[in-house]
Amino acid sequence: MLPLLFGLGGRVFAKSHASIPEGNDTVKATIVKDRVIGAISYDASKELGGGEGTYVYKGKFESRDVAVKKIFCGSEKKTQELQQEVKILLTCDSHENVVTYFKKEIDSDFIYTALELCDGTLQQWMQNKIE
Repeated sequence: MLPLLFGLGGRVFAKSHASIPEGNDTVKATIVKDRVIGAISYDASKELGGGEGTYVYKGKFESRDVAVKKIFCGSEKKTQELQQEVKILLTCDSHENVVTYFKKEIDSDFIYTALELCDGTLQQWMQNKIE
C-alpha cells in the first residue's frame, strides 16, 4: 500500500484513512478533514452552509463547538473590508439577537471567524423550521 496525502493549501493537519481500489492493489489514502488555523479548527467534511466565496463549517475554538466562517479575501481591500465587518460584529457582541464572536484568524487567502454555533440558519428560523 502506498500512502497518499492531500489537504487544503498543501497543509496536512489531521487525517483519517480510506482505502481506494487501484487495479489489483489497494491504495491507502489519507484524507484530510480537520484544519487548524491558529486557535480555530474545523472539520472540512462538516460544511454547514456558504455562499459566494464564503464557507461555514462546524468547528472548535478552545473547547467549545463553534461555526467557522471561512471567507475568501482575494485582495488587500477585501481583507480590510472583512476586518471592518469583524469590528462591527464586536460592537454588537453583547446583543441577545446577534451571534457571539469568539476569534478571528487570517491566512494568505482567507479570514476565518469562530462564531456561536446556532441550531439553524436565519432563513430556517424565519420559515418556522426551528425555534
